Amino acid sequence: MIYVVAVRRWRPSWTPQSWLGVAIPMGILLVPKMAQEYLLHFTEAQPWNWFKENFYDP
Repeated sequence: MIYVVAVRRWRPSWTPQSWLGVAIPMGILLVPKMAQEYLLHFTEAQPWNWFKENFYDP
């Protein structure tokens, strides 16, 4: 969804016009998403604690 909004806002010429035009960006965006899912669910990493310790100082 963020990809579609960004493309429509800043690069309208990149709007997908075919299945290949959809498949290529989705394949590229799948890589970081799968890495995030692996970290959160398989290694049970808790990045919110790291964020809280490093950026949020009450």
